[in-house]
Formats: sequence, structure tokens, C-alpha cells
Amino acid sequence: MAPKSAPPPFDKADGDVIIRTCDNVEFRVYRNILSLASPFFESMFSLPQPATSGEITQVVPVTETSTTIEALLRICYPIDDPVISSESPTHARDVLEAASKYDIRIVFPFIERNMLSSLSWGQSLLVYTIACKYGLEDLARNAAWRAVYDRAVESYLPELEDMSAGCYYRLLELQRIGCQNAYQIPKFCHRDVRLSDSGKKESSRRISVQPHGAPSPFDSSDADLILESLDMMQFHVYRKVIEIASPVLKNSIWTAPMTVEATLFYRSQLTVAVQLDSKLLSPLLQLCYPASLPHIDDVGFAFSLLDAARKFEMERASYIIQQHVKSFVSADPYRFYFLAASRGLKDHAVQSARLLLSRTIDELKSTYIAELEEANAASYYRLLEFHRRCTTAVGELERSQDHLFARKEFGWWCNLCTNHAPWTNHPSWSVAFKDKTKALLERPSKTTVTGGGMFVELVRLISQCCAKCREADPSHTYALIESLGEKIDEVTAKIDLY
Repeated sequence: MAPKSAPPPFDKADGDVIIRTCDNVEFRVYRNILSLASPFFESMFSLPQPATSGEITQVVPVTETSTTIEALLRICYPIDDPVISSESPTHARDVLEAASKYDIRIVFPFIERNMLSSLSWGQSLLVYTIACKYGLEDLARNAAWRAVYDRAVESYLPELEDMSAGCYYRLLELQRIGCQNAYQIPKFCHRDVRLSDSGKKESSRRISVQPHGAPSPFDSSDADLILESLDMMQFHVYRKVIEIASPVLKNSIWTAPMTVEATLFYRSQLTVAVQLDSKLLSPLLQLCYPASLPHIDDVGFAFSLLDAARKFEMERASYIIQQHVKSFVSADPYRFYFLAASRGLKDHAVQSARLLLSRTIDELKSTYIAELEEANAASYYRLLEFHRRCTTAVGELERSQDHLFARKEFGWWCNLCTNHAPWTNHPSWSVAFKDKTKALLERPSKTTVTGGGMFVELVRLISQCCAKCREADPSHTYALIESLGEKIDEVTAKIDLY
């Protein structure tokens, strides 16, 4: 199908470059204007062009639609502005995406001004996700206020996948403290990440220090390869071991520039730079060798090590680390959840989400950790929604406990007690027991009834009844609580996180 011409003024014959969109529309534009607006296009046009016979206008194919490209060009050109408002947030999102891709910075303040002036009801959460993704702080703040008034904060949108959980936390915080206290939230779409040293993302910049040797076992004099970390620590390793462990490092080894010495001695003592700090490279190399496993005592560090193993396609190391990180889930399931979710480790995320049922949903909404900035908002929404659905299911269980008192093994109470609970065959203390189990409506977890003081409280309630109940074996009381806990696990196991 023949390309279609774009509308004026993007159809002028003297345009010296053609932008062809995915829907086959050609925009004839001027290099000078694009170069001034976009460092991306400036670099592209500065490259030498292949020699051609005759005057042939350069064609630049793009993946965006003609609607998006026209809006982008109208912002760059000294002509009538495009119509972009909060009433069409998906169009604004597409233009911002293209502006980000082509590094056209003038687009961002333009769209923010236009969307602020047209912010309306009904699209507030979507506008908030877009504003946060592209760092439009004023728009994000105003959209957050509107989303709270719209009661749209806890709705799901696919765009939550592209916004950080930190931004979603701040929106939930505004809902909690009220818009009149919005000044307590300095920024909504900032990424002021303060991860611990062990959980930091690696910088790709090499530190300007003198090369220094790694400790044993990476100091062997007969090693035939040196791997140099970002902080210039040199690991003397055996090339065959590394090549088997990592296809990525193998490729780096065989494409590394050779010194004269390395050429003469068949790549002897070849040095390959690795984009990792020595704190990560050392345990990673230990996992490649048939030696003792490295000591890992921090969950953030464990996940950073897993990232490194995946980056270098070290399958054995990745498997070992994944098995090891499970040992951290009980210590801090909240942090563990977001570390796992941000890496797509669904089984790990599910395991921690189930442990978090022992906390209230308000605790989950009001707890900030730096790892929220690395996970997406959709994972945060799923955690909260999972808690809500488990609460609903366990609530039904809490309201009807006939399944417990109808079981023969729990019929150790006397008739006198049951006579004190009219219309049922339950003991009189069951009324108070049911009242205590209302805690399940906030913490829908087995540990809510089997942990803490529930057993002691139930023994106290039974001791206030008749002599026969007071003489009952405490193991019967504990079995009653365990039975309820097992039923809670059975109910919540049917609810999926994903």
C-alpha cells in the first residue's frame, strides 16, 4: 500500500527528511527543527549517510502512529499546538512515551500544563500513573487529590504495571492522612531510593584506583584468566571453569582485546573487566567453583547476587541462590515480597504474601521501605487485594464456627455448659471464644489463633465454666484452636495472588 501524506504543514516538498509512521503516513519535516528539539535526532543526522545517486530524501521509519507523531511535531514546530488534555490521557501517554524515546524534553512541561488545566473527574488514577511515570510532579499531586476525592485510589489499572510501588504508597498515604495534610508528602513521583549497601543496585562506573589482588582462592599463580571488578580487584581464575559457568563471560573472554603478552602465550593472563563490584563478584565466583558456599546474611544482598547470576546467565548459581533466599522470607516477609515481586519470582512472592496475612491491611498500607521504589504498583495492589479477599473468606469462617463444635472429638464439655448457650449445642464459653476470633477480620492468618495468647485466653474462658470443663485436658483446648487454624489455611489456600 502506498504511503499517505501527512496533513499540512508536514507535507511540504522541501522537507529534507521523511518520518514514516507505523500506519504508513509520511511526515516531511526539517532536520534543523528536529535537531534543535531532540538530541536523539541530532545524533542521528550527524552520522554519515550512504552515498546515493540523485536527490533521495532520507526516510526514518518509526513505530508510533501518525496521531502521536503529529502531536509530537506540533509541539516542536512554531505552529498551532495539538489538543492534549486530561480527558484523553492515553493519547497524552503515547506522546510522552515517544518524547521520552526521542529525548524531546520540551514535550513534558507542555503536556503537564495542558493536563493540569483540564483535570476532570473519572480519569484521575490513570492521569496519576502517567504523571508519576514521567516525573510530572505538579500533575501527579493534583491527580492524587482528585483520585482520593474520586475514591479511585484502590482500583486496578494496567498502567499500575508501569508505576513504582513507592508512588502507589504515597497515594495510599494521601488517602490515609487526608488531602488537607498533603503538605506532609513532599513529592509523589520522586525516586529517592535509599537502599542498604547490601541491596544497592550496581553502578557501571569503574573506580579509579590501582588494581589489587583478590583473597584466596582467587589468587592462584597458575590461573590463566583475570576478572577485574569495578573497584579494580583482580580475581585470578581458571578460564575453563568460568566459560562453563557463564556463557556471557565466555563471550567476553573471547572478544576481549588482547595484549601482546596474551597473544604470545595463547591468551595467557588475559584480563577481562566485569561490571560488578568485588562484593558481588567474589561470592558469585565462589558459586562457580566446587568449594564451600559463600556466606549470605542479608536478603537484599541475596537478591542482588541473584540479579548478577541472571545477568551472566549462571544457571547453577541462580538455582542455588533462589533456594537460599527462601530462608529469609520469615525474617522480613514485607521486604521479601517486594524484592521477589520486582524480579518476577512468583512462588517466592506468594510465600511471603501468605505470611503477611498475619498483619492488618492498614499496616501493609502504611509501611514504607526503599524497596517499594524498585517494585511496580501492580504488585502492591495485588498484595492488598489478596489480603482483602482472604479477609472476606476467613470472615465467613469466623461468623460460623459450627464446623468446630460439631466435631465429635471436641464434645468434651458438659451439658450444663451447653444449656447456657441457647439455640445451640455449643458450650457457653463459645460465645466469648467467637468474640476473640473476630481478630481474624483484620489478620486472616492461622497464626492469629494459634499464636500469641489465644490458647491462654481460651483456657481462661473455660476455667470460668463448670467443674467438668475446668478439668478438661488442655490438649483438647489446643486441638480446638489448631483445628480452626487448619480451616483458615484451607480457606486461604484457595485464593490466588496472581
